[in-house]
Amino acid sequence: MSDAVSRHELPDSKFNAFLTSLHLTYMYKAGGLLQQGSGQGFLSPPESEANYVAIAKDILEHSTLHSNTLLTMVSQDLALRWSASPLELAVLGGFTLCFGAFTWAMQGGLFAKTSDRNIGITVTRVLGLVGLVAHGTALIMHIDGQASWSEGAALLLYGASLTLFTSAMRTLRARQLTLAFSTDTPNTLIANGPYRVIRHPFYTSYLIAWTAGFVATSQPWLLLTVLAMGTLYVFAARQEEAKFRDSPLATAYEAYASMTGMFFPKLNRLFPALRGGTT
Repeated sequence: MSDAVSRHELPDSKFNAFLTSLHLTYMYKAGGLLQQGSGQGFLSPPESEANYVAIAKDILEHSTLHSNTLLTMVSQDLALRWSASPLELAVLGGFTLCFGAFTWAMQGGLFAKTSDRNIGITVTRVLGLVGLVAHGTALIMHIDGQASWSEGAALLLYGASLTLFTSAMRTLRARQLTLAFSTDTPNTLIANGPYRVIRHPFYTSYLIAWTAGFVATSQPWLLLTVLAMGTLYVFAARQEEAKFRDSPLATAYEAYASMTGMFFPKLNRLFPALRGGTT
């Protein structure tokens, strides 16, 4: 039996699997496929689907490699794509730690459970779940075994998010806040820890984590999740602040709000000289 591979020597299922593998390989790794085995190095991916099919058929018709060898080489090439670099694994770890902590907090670990079932709480849960799945999927699909500056930046953002979340959590101590869009009346004002400079550190922590996924993958559609969740947090923050202004803590809250930013510190708090005075 000749070692030459003919299109007709392969079952349709194996031939189609080979074409699919070749297509995926070209999508994720431009050039160099099968160079060491076939003697025909491909220095660039085919320009169209018709071209890659033609090349695949040509390989099957004329290569001196057995079909199993070809399939093995393609499989090994694809496997390299799933060999994550240490930085990529660290980014996935940061994502898991951040959103694992957020989920724990919202399931009663940190925030008090509520019987409210208003539209705001429902939308928050639905968008949060959709965003979580989208970011997790994008991070996994982004793995290519190569470290990049964007992944390093994303890891720093996940670290910053988790640090801020932990700091705000420790500030609360035994006190429990309620979930976003809850309709309770506030009975305490927290103004220490990260609350000294921002009024909603938990929302800031969430926003940083959502941004990290976009930075890591550079996927434009992940930016939509950042914008959607950011908009939701703005509405939630305004609703919470309205509750304070309608409570016995209204006067104290007005004074507190004048010195702090909603999600990010006011510059004159970080740099007192900007107020025209000295410290």
